[in-house]
Amino acid sequence: MASALSSSSSSIGVPGVVLSGTIEPTRLSHIYRAALVIVSLAMVLLPILYLLLIAGVAAGVWWHVTNDTWLLGSSFSQWRLLAYIAPAFVGTTLLFFLIKPVLARPARGVDPIPVSSEEEPVLFAFIDAICRQVRAPLPYRVQVDCQVNASASFMNGPAGAFSCELTLTIGLPPVAGLSIREFGGVLAHEFGHFAQGGGLRLTGLVRRINGWFARVVFERDRWDETIERWSKEGDSRFTLIVMLARGAIWVSRLVLSGLMMAGHAISCFMTRQMEYDADGYEIKIAGSDSFVRTMGRLRQLNAGAQLAYRDVRLGWQKRELPSNLPVFLNAATNRLSPALLTQLLEAPTAPTKPFDTHPADADRVRFAEAAGAAGVLAGGDVPATELFRDFEAIGVRATRHHYSHDLALDLGDVTFVGANQVLEESEHRAGLQQALTDFFQKRLSLQRPLCLPLAEVESLDDVQLREQLIEMRGVMEAGTPELAQEYRRFEELAAKRVKAFSAVELLAAGGTIHGADFGLTDSTFQSATSMQAEAQEQQRRIAPPLDTFESAAARRPDRRGAPVVVGRAPAWRRLQPRLGRLARPGRGATVHSCPRVASPDIAGDCARCQRSGRHPQHTHRKDARSCGARVGRAVSSRDHESRYERRCLVRHQAG
Repeated sequence: MASALSSSSSSIGVPGVVLSGTIEPTRLSHIYRAALVIVSLAMVLLPILYLLLIAGVAAGVWWHVTNDTWLLGSSFSQWRLLAYIAPAFVGTTLLFFLIKPVLARPARGVDPIPVSSEEEPVLFAFIDAICRQVRAPLPYRVQVDCQVNASASFMNGPAGAFSCELTLTIGLPPVAGLSIREFGGVLAHEFGHFAQGGGLRLTGLVRRINGWFARVVFERDRWDETIERWSKEGDSRFTLIVMLARGAIWVSRLVLSGLMMAGHAISCFMTRQMEYDADGYEIKIAGSDSFVRTMGRLRQLNAGAQLAYRDVRLGWQKRELPSNLPVFLNAATNRLSPALLTQLLEAPTAPTKPFDTHPADADRVRFAEAAGAAGVLAGGDVPATELFRDFEAIGVRATRHHYSHDLALDLGDVTFVGANQVLEESEHRAGLQQALTDFFQKRLSLQRPLCLPLAEVESLDDVQLREQLIEMRGVMEAGTPELAQEYRRFEELAAKRVKAFSAVELLAAGGTIHGADFGLTDSTFQSATSMQAEAQEQQRRIAPPLDTFESAAARRPDRRGAPVVVGRAPAWRRLQPRLGRLARPGRGATVHSCPRVASPDIAGDCARCQRSGRHPQHTHRKDARSCGARVGRAVSSRDHESRYERRCLVRHQAG
């Protein structure tokens, strides 16, 4: 894929970054042209089939109402009346359900944050330069969001397909994670879509039609609930008519699902060709090597985003959220393990499938390598954030917008924290998890809470306590490696019990189930209760060795630095010096107290937990501060302000 370069160069307002030449327009391939023809036919054929189905149902109802009056007869008969009314009711109901999704307008979300040339002059100069290279129209609107993506679309949805008003949506996480050269390639790709005026319009319309079909097939609302209720209540003759209507609706949805899948396959074929065409522009602007690097970096950013959103969910429990999500996602990505980052740089080998909207990464990489283009964008190895006047400020605005509108979070009582603080807390949680793994050697399950015998420990003197710790250490170390497998087996059986219980409850409430969805051999009540009892019995049989191990683990602080939760009993202060003296020779013991253990309400809670046998984990809801210690590092007070995850910890730190 050669580029015709002129001798002129154009600067974009960033030192050292220039467009050294002019690229040639990408010629449409024969496959692309064929896809345009197929999509054009589908755009006409699919609505016609849909309208023919509606017209056929309406004509059938009208014909029945006007020509089958003989069913009523000269004398009144409720069965004759039923035979006349039933088809009319079924047809009218079916007609309503076919038309309803077309007339009902889907909910429209809030648009991302717009940016103007006055706010970001360098960014808009960069956009203008690349648009001129690609020979694409300038975007009518530029907006930013927190997606790991960029996209091109028409203003005002599908209705805007008949205008030239295009919208460019820039995801800020790629801006934070890419260089100017790589980001310029991403923009060239999107402007390549801008240059696909006819193809972009056609695929947009086909997707709109597919959306109609999808709403008919999958959308359920109060009308579906009403007709389902009617089929189960009232006079048996009326319920029979309603059940026939439900059957007709089911058949029509089955037919339309076939049309929907056909339309989706056609549009996917077209969009894959459009992606190759847009990739050609990216390769000509940024170069083949940069294209391959960008794809690998975007895979890294997507993987980092998945892990980062886990921290966001945990932070939401404490009403603490990252103040700048794009910066946080990029920082979380950079903290992935080197092995994982290297693996993500390699393109997956999975082939392209018929219903994929984009070609497989491996196919796109081969396409770029075959082009062998150097790219006309010279320089640009600095971060793409240099294109923005104040990336921090716009990142914060986009983050608040994302929380409020995309995630629908109420930010009234939220504290916004920096990315580094969130990552430190994430590392702390990972350290706790690793400590638990090291201590229990994967012989632990959330399905079996560990109950700590505080009263028993308090009753022992120093010598007895030391002897018990030595004995329990031996019991734990004597556990076989197969014990970890027994814990996993216990969890599998617990999952089976949950599924069986859900099936039992649904069947008992009069519902119907598909047995395979619940792991049952059939869909009967007997099968569900049998599986529930069988799983419970198997759990009972494998429990004794687990009980022995857990009893030892509950009585043993670990010399290697893993935590043992000792609760907030009043005797806690008295236990501290004793546990410190019992540390093994050559090993230091760091024991920290909770400053609120003397509080009567917390002490009372601990006492009640001990009497009831519950696992003593409590919450500090007011002014809680540090009540634990990490191995080899201090614990931030923020680690102990959560409503859900606070514990008092004793950690023995390795010497």
